[in-house]
Amino acid sequence: MRFSFLSSVSIKWKMLIAAVVPIIALCGFAAVFATGQLNYARQMAHVEEVAIFSDSVSELVHELQRERGRAAGFVGSDGDAGYLKNLKSQMAETDKALAAFGQRLDQDMDLFRTPEQKSDVSRLRNQLSGLSGHRDGVTKMTYDLGGTVKPYTQTIDGLIVLVIDNLNASGKDETGASMSALLALMRAKESAGQERAVGSNIFASGAVSQDKHKLALDLSSQQETYLNEFRSLVDSDWVDRLDTMLASDASKAVSDARGVLQGAGYGGELSGYSGADWFKLTTRRIDQMMVLEQDLVSDLGVMASNNRKQVEQHAMIVIGVSIAVTGLSILVSLVLVHSVVKPITEITESLGKLARGDFVDHINGLDRRDEIGVLANAAQTFLTMSDQRDILMQKNAETERDALSERRRVLSQM
Repeated sequence: MRFSFLSSVSIKWKMLIAAVVPIIALCGFAAVFATGQLNYARQMAHVEEVAIFSDSVSELVHELQRERGRAAGFVGSDGDAGYLKNLKSQMAETDKALAAFGQRLDQDMDLFRTPEQKSDVSRLRNQLSGLSGHRDGVTKMTYDLGGTVKPYTQTIDGLIVLVIDNLNASGKDETGASMSALLALMRAKESAGQERAVGSNIFASGAVSQDKHKLALDLSSQQETYLNEFRSLVDSDWVDRLDTMLASDASKAVSDARGVLQGAGYGGELSGYSGADWFKLTTRRIDQMMVLEQDLVSDLGVMASNNRKQVEQHAMIVIGVSIAVTGLSILVSLVLVHSVVKPITEITESLGKLARGDFVDHINGLDRRDEIGVLANAAQTFLTMSDQRDILMQKNAETERDALSERRRVLSQM
């Protein structure tokens, strides 16, 4: 037969195998589940780190955007002293954000593990190190608008790339959607920052060229695209917050100023707003976007923290229950094996002794009501019949001896 080899395996090992296999399966299932949960917990811990790092990125991007706007206004004003004073004041604020970001980047270098990510970090460090030289060129009126804003924009793009590098770490759950929404909001805010720089330059110069006019329109359109992407990734509460921001006085003031800029046409004269006015209006709106961005980062960190704690708790519960069930199963299995194997072994040994003609005084398990009790009673019957046979054989032997003695007596008398 297919499983005839099992006939050579003792009952003890058969029972142990029957008990151990489901225990191993249970342990395997628990290990797989707990491993998956703990991996997800580590992923959420990574998202928490990314959220903290993204907040630091957001702070530096915000200050660089403001400095870019100030620099563009300064260039557009042909080196006006008032614009230069504001620019240098902003440079000091940017330096503070740079120092804080540098410390955070050194602490969070473990977030960037692949060669591509490390290359992005190296490129960003080079861009940041070149900021000082670019500032000197700006204050000396070395660049036009494009040359002024380009290094700032490249550096800001490099910072956003670091957030993108960690986007895949958030997975496909709600944290992944929040990370994508954060990226869309950062892109929208960057477009608004570029629009602030271009508008500051235009209003400071008092005239709009065709290229600058088209660029301002494109940047306004980009903001709408990114904000619509943000809408598609967040729930209704965040959509309501965005709509509230867009309906605020700051957004309406920017819309009015845009109307003046767009209505001036190519080469038209601008009136009603100075570069400083435009910077102030757009900064109020961008600051509102910054608040929304920071709140989203905070919400993302809380969400990841809650998810991590929840899955860690589930994993610990599964591990604890599995250990308890496994221990109980092993204990029950050992008791059952002992309760079956030991009496069967004793009955088998007794039957072996009977077969060899050895003396057996007692059969264990006669009081049991299971199959072992039936086997014990059968063995007891066999023992009783064996005793009766021995008694009968002994009587027959005595009778034969008596008969032999009688024959000898008779023969002796004859």
